[in-house]
Amino acid sequence: MDSEAALQAAVTANPQDLEACYALAVVQTVAEEYESALTLCLDILRSDREFRDDIGRLTMIRIFDVLGKGNELATKYRRKLFNALH
Repeated sequence: MDSEAALQAAVTANPQDLEACYALAVVQTVAEEYESALTLCLDILRSDREFRDDIGRLTMIRIFDVLGKGNELATKYRRKLFNALH
């Protein structure tokens, strides 16, 4: 797995590289950098809903589960997810 810094550089160089975006979101989730990861997942969802069978949305839902019910960050991004889908 690439380092967070290497992945961040790849995403900065090419924000349309959804594989790099997804890999960075996973690394950030493991590092408990949930807001950054959720933002990347939302970007993936907005760029290409079909990418990896809707992995942007599915990863967001998994992060919401980790954060737990009533979590302020989860609530904020659930709204953003809803708005992106509708």
